[in-house]
Amino acid sequence: DDALALPVRTGRARVIGLQPRSLVTLNLVRDVAVDDAGLFQCALNPSLTKIAVIERHKATGKIGLGLLEGYGLRGGAVATTISHDSHNIVAAGDNDADMLLAVRELERLGGGIVSVHEGVIRRLPLPIAGLMTSEAPETVSATLRAMIEAAHTELGIPEGVEPFMSLSFMALPVIPELKLTARGLFNVNLFSFVGVEACSPEPPRKPISTRSPTTSSPSDVRSPRSPRPCSTAASRFSSTARKRKRADKCSRNALNCAA
Repeated sequence: DDALALPVRTGRARVIGLQPRSLVTLNLVRDVAVDDAGLFQCALNPSLTKIAVIERHKATGKIGLGLLEGYGLRGGAVATTISHDSHNIVAAGDNDADMLLAVRELERLGGGIVSVHEGVIRRLPLPIAGLMTSEAPETVSATLRAMIEAAHTELGIPEGVEPFMSLSFMALPVIPELKLTARGLFNVNLFSFVGVEACSPEPPRKPISTRSPTTSSPSDVRSPRSPRPCSTAASRFSSTARKRKRADKCSRNALNCAA
């Protein structure tokens, strides 16, 4: 099954840089090793994890693929239907077989959180929209704690990274810098989709001006007669007041003539 095949023929890839205890990611470019077919393989790139976002609401077949640095997962996969804000399936792993196994288990459960390690599947079913369950809170809490502990000890995810919630926010394309959706990688700084394959780093954002407030560029200089943008409403109010004043004066003149 090549649904998760990720070509990187340039040998350079844009990578989502996961930071400990943070939802803000980094937009990185890394040299990556590929197989003879030009496909990314985690076995050749031990510092990187493959990540996928799979549309699950309308059966569109859309799958966004990317690479994650800092997640540290080895020897399995994690998948969940808690994936802000669209709540598609988000999966990460170091091999396609375990990622697909985790995704198919989610389908069987009707949603939830799944981890796979050496063929052993751990699961927290969330059959209500893939987000909630009717099970007792104590049961859910105990299951989740055990899964988090196993993700750290068995899959090697660092202690500074929450294994499931961190993954859930990798699909939220409003928090800088680089995120993944079912339509592909999204550069939040540029507010545009970008490809995984890269030849060079993204262009830097335009720096915030540090120009002294006493200096101005020609485009900043307004004509003395040009109204300030914020004075438009005030100008209309003043004009209306003048018209009323003239009308009142005319009315008084008319009354004087009648007297």
